[in-house]
Amino acid sequence: MQGTKHMNSKLPWSKVIEAVPLPFRVLAVIWLVVSFAFNIGLPESTANLPPIAKFVILLPIAILSIAVGLFTFWRGCKTIQAATMSIFSHKVGESTPKSQTFSFIGGMGALQIYLMVFMLAAFWLAEQSGNYGASVALSVLLAAGIGFALFARKPHQKDVKVFLIGGLLITILFGLIMATVAEPRT
Repeated sequence: MQGTKHMNSKLPWSKVIEAVPLPFRVLAVIWLVVSFAFNIGLPESTANLPPIAKFVILLPIAILSIAVGLFTFWRGCKTIQAATMSIFSHKVGESTPKSQTFSFIGGMGALQIYLMVFMLAAFWLAEQSGNYGASVALSVLLAAGIGFALFARKPHQKDVKVFLIGGLLITILFGLIMATVAEPRT
């Protein structure tokens, strides 16, 4: 009975991997390790290779890098959605990942999305006004809003906490930098 329960609890992607014959899985792992070694440890060693060999060697790590980036962005978008629901409804959403790793990835992905939007807005305001006053005001408003969402509108699940705490700290840090040491372009 327990064996049946264990077999039914397998993830869908593990069934796909099990369907691939073992020699192909071993070759795929070797190809990925070689690609990783050339990409991280020996990047200049591909300089003298023909373009097709370079492409074949670096293809697995490039695909993996793109997939990890897309997965982080997707988890970040889900975390932003969960944060919005958590702030407005005062209850923990159902899209909360069960895994600590997925919670961290989702929080960091949402934080990266927030940082890109925040920095674009802050530097656009600085460019338009000629000083960092409007950017500092934006930082103060965002820090107050995130602080309110973090402390007054809880409970939050782990990925939302990572996003809100990181967003608050980044907003305060860049607000202080813009208010004290940054000099706008002249």
